[in-house]
Amino acid sequence: MALKKARTNGSGGKSHSRWLTREEVKTSIKKVRRVEDAEEEVQLTEEGTDIVVENHDSVLLLRPISTAGKNWLDNKIQDPQYLGSAVVVEPRFLENVVYGIQGDGLEIEFKS
Repeated sequence: MALKKARTNGSGGKSHSRWLTREEVKTSIKKVRRVEDAEEEVQLTEEGTDIVVENHDSVLLLRPISTAGKNWLDNKIQDPQYLGSAVVVEPRFLENVVYGIQGDGLEIEFKS
């Protein structure tokens, strides 16, 4: 698998696009995983709010606050997209997600 890299300087001062090598892709993935692992070091609680919903207009972030909230997000959201430890959700799906969270007895806090 190869990804297109932005612009690099070639000979003669011209810039051109090139494809990343397999090794460059592997290195990039390792760097991303290290960043994700560092962001994942969130202290989870056992009491109170389980998930915080942050409104960012075009997307919402579901941040696990408790272990139960993290487990719920890990097990109930199909093909999650993460931003740090938060799950990214489109506004059109929020109502169903909230019903699911509340239906399973978890507490939600909304932040704008």
